[in-house]
Amino acid sequence: MISKFVLFILTSSNEKLLKVTYNSAINQKNHNLNYTIIIVVNTLDVTYYKKVKEEFKNINVEIIQTYSNGKPGMGHNSCIELFKIRKHYEYMLLLDGDDFLYPYALHQLSKCFEIESHLDMIVLKSTDKLKYNEETFDIFDISLNNNFIISSKLYTEHKLYPWNKEHMNICNFYKNSLCTPFRLFLLNQNIFNYYNNNLFHNECDLYDDYLTFLYFIKYSLNPNLKCFIIPGKFIYLYNSININSITHNNESNDIIYYEKLKEEFKDCYDFLTEEWNLTKLPTLFISYHNNIKYDYIIDENTYTIQLNLDINNICEDENYKYIKSFGITIINELINSYYDICSINYTNSSYKKSLHYSSFFIDHNINIAYISFIYIYSVYKIYYDNIPEYLINNIKKNIKYAKCILDFYDFEYLNNYCNIISKI
Repeated sequence: MISKFVLFILTSSNEKLLKVTYNSAINQKNHNLNYTIIIVVNTLDVTYYKKVKEEFKNINVEIIQTYSNGKPGMGHNSCIELFKIRKHYEYMLLLDGDDFLYPYALHQLSKCFEIESHLDMIVLKSTDKLKYNEETFDIFDISLNNNFIISSKLYTEHKLYPWNKEHMNICNFYKNSLCTPFRLFLLNQNIFNYYNNNLFHNECDLYDDYLTFLYFIKYSLNPNLKCFIIPGKFIYLYNSININSITHNNESNDIIYYEKLKEEFKDCYDFLTEEWNLTKLPTLFISYHNNIKYDYIIDENTYTIQLNLDINNICEDENYKYIKSFGITIINELINSYYDICSINYTNSSYKKSLHYSSFFIDHNINIAYISFIYIYSVYKIYYDNIPEYLINNIKKNIKYAKCILDFYDFEYLNNYCNIISKI
C-alpha cells in the first residue's frame, strides 16, 4: 500500500509503561501499512519530557513535546495539529501511551482497506479492557496472572451489537448523560478539506472524546466522507489499571461543556432520533483474528445478540487463546514497568512517587519483598510523625512481606517505626 501512516503515541506520565506501549506498536505482524511512530509528550510535569528522552535514547523515534493545560483533550488535539502540518502523511493513527495494540492490530486495520480503498475516519467500538478482578466476573472475562483479567468483547458481532438500549441512553447528551461509545483510531487528511474543528474538547476533565463521538456522527452524514465504526477487539487493549489515569482520579462535571453544544449538533439528534439509535451509524464488520464463524441471533427490539456457544469450548477457542496469550505477556511487562519506575523513584529519594507507584502492587495484592520495603520506607519518610490511619493496615501487612529486606538493612530507626505501627 502506498499510503503513509503516522502513529502518534500520546503520553503524560510513566516512561516505563510508555516503553511497553511503544513495543506493542512497533512489533506489528502481517500487514503492509507503511507507518512511522512519533511519541507526543503532553503534561504539566516539567521533568517528564527529559525522562522520556532518556528512556528512548537508544531508539530511533521522534519525540515531541506539546503545550499542555493538564487536560487530556489538549494532548489529543495536539497530535491532530501535528498531523495537519505533516501533510506527507495521508493517515494518522492514535494510541494513548498507557494502552496497547494487539500484535495483529494493523493486520486487522488493513482488512478495512480491502473493503474500502479510501477511508476518512475509523473509530473503534468494543475494545477489550485490561482490569483487575475485584468482585464481579463476566462469563467472557479472560483470566491472566495475579487476578488480572481482560474484559473481552470477543463475541460482539454484526453492526457491533450489543448496543443495548441502556447503553444508547447513557450516550445521549440531550438527556444530560455522557458516555463515549468508541475511540478515534484513524484519520485521513481529507477530513480537513471539510472540517477544521478540534475533535477533542480542550476543557473536559474526562469526556474530551465525547466531542469526537459527536463529530463522527456529523462526519458520517457527509456523503463526501467515508467514516466507519469497526470492532476494537484484536486491535486495541484499553488499560483500566493505570494508576495515573484521569478516570481513576477525577469526578467529572463535563456535561456543563456539552450543554452549550446541543444546538450545534442538532443534525445528529435528527438523524439518531430521540431513541438515539446508534445502530444507524455506518459500520464495517471485519473478520476475527482467526476467522471463525459464530452463530448468533439479533434481537432488534433490545439491540442485543444471542450467541450459540458451548461454555465448555470457550477456553479452546483460538481467538480466546490469542487474546489470553497477549494479555499474559502485557500484564507481565506492565508489572515489570511499575517495578522499575518504583525502584528508580526510591533510589532518587522521590518518596511521594515511590509510594504512589508501590501502591500499585499493594492495591493489586502483588507481594514482592523489595516493593513492600519501598512502600514502608516511603511512608516512613513522608509520614514519620503523623501516619494517616488508612495506611496503617497496609504497613502492618507489608512488614511481613518485607521482613527479609528489613533484616538485611537492619535500620534501627526503621525497625522501631515498624514495631510501633505493629502495636497500633
